[in-house]
Amino acid sequence: NDGGEILVKIGLCDDKEIFLNRLGKIMETAAKQANVKMVIQVFHRASDLLEYCKYNKDLDIVVLDIVMDINGIEVAKRIRERNNYIKIVFFSNYEHFAVQGYTVKATRYLLKTDSEKKLVEAVKELLEDCQKERGKVFLEQIGSRVIPIPFSDVMYVETYTRKTKLHTRTGEYISNKNMKGHTNILTDMRFGRCHAAYMVNMDYIKEIRGLDLLLATVEIIGISKGKRIAFMVQYGQYMNSLLWL
Repeated sequence: NDGGEILVKIGLCDDKEIFLNRLGKIMETAAKQANVKMVIQVFHRASDLLEYCKYNKDLDIVVLDIVMDINGIEVAKRIRERNNYIKIVFFSNYEHFAVQGYTVKATRYLLKTDSEKKLVEAVKELLEDCQKERGKVFLEQIGSRVIPIPFSDVMYVETYTRKTKLHTRTGEYISNKNMKGHTNILTDMRFGRCHAAYMVNMDYIKEIRGLDLLLATVEIIGISKGKRIAFMVQYGQYMNSLLWL
């Protein structure tokens, strides 16, 4: 399929109409250059964005200011509590807030003072990354059906008798494959074996406490002592790969 057929949903949040209009034009230019089909949802207040995210998880990217009716960093923290896979981008006048962006796993920190060319290039790169992630799928036979499952939708895989159970954003599926079969398919760096019985998508990890993985879904998965060191090294490398330069 052509890359432009992949729909990316973006939320733009700023309390100033002039910046929302500018952001919209930047997004449209970048999407055209990246050949990405997108839909934009506009929020004029941080509280409106939070209310939306409270009941919906369909945004792939959210772009927000720092100084609004609610501090942008605080907004990002609240979004992260419910959604660990969304890409968060700050669009601000204040460079000194950038360090705080790391604490909420922000994907980018863009300055409103940057040139249009620089902003378009940064957004284009972001959209291409999102398109690439959304475009990677594998076919899974579920009973008599064969369904495509995006890599990004898989939250974790667990052993289920001699089969496996796929936990995805859209539901749970019993797969005829064993864990080794999924390990051979889900080769992205984001997928790690934390336990003989589990493979987890690191995008959904909210917190690690000792030998427990707390997922964004509020579920807890155990880390075996034998796999802990290798898993933590892989997790650290993956997190570092997400940080902007």
